[in-house]
Amino acid sequence: MKKETDSKPFFEILRKAFKLFNIQQDAETRDMWFVVLSKYDIDQVRSAFNEVVRESIYAPKPAQVIGKIEGNTKNQALEQANLVLETIVKPGSMASVCFADQVTMTVILRTGGWRKLCNTYKTEDEPWFIKRFIENYELYKRQAYPEAISYLRGDEEITSRRFGRTYDPPRLIGKGAKMPKQIACHNETSIEINKMAEGIGRIGK
Repeated sequence: MKKETDSKPFFEILRKAFKLFNIQQDAETRDMWFVVLSKYDIDQVRSAFNEVVRESIYAPKPAQVIGKIEGNTKNQALEQANLVLETIVKPGSMASVCFADQVTMTVILRTGGWRKLCNTYKTEDEPWFIKRFIENYELYKRQAYPEAISYLRGDEEITSRRFGRTYDPPRLIGKGAKMPKQIACHNETSIEINKMAEGIGRIGK
């Protein structure tokens, strides 16, 4: 969470949660809560508080809230890892892909890109892949603000761009995935990322 944008909604979540237990917190205690949970994003915190309050007869403790966040993140990571594995099989590296989960695209980008993943993955690597994916997913999820990656380019688009041919738009992967508003990669902020991993689409200016 960012103090300048998330402190007000966070303190409101805190106030409502503790009001259920007839507890009022002073400013110092509220600030301590914020510091403890600041590495998580506001939506994670809200969801975790809701679960703790729903399940407990006592006022929330920081460890309970963190436990809910970490547990939920691991489940999300496993679900996304399996979705990525399915997408590697079909449509594979030929297609450009747009995952609904931005953290998933960040993991793929930071570990070499979509084409490299598809072209180097082997079935016997599945246990290792899932373990590493979950570790990376949890890492980037804790950063709370994953990179705004538009989509990941596949072989067909990269080759077609090179020879000036038309190509299919990205495949939408996962519930809630939306077609990028601008299927291009022109802005200056994307230059370094493209040096890191060929085949990344970003939202332009």
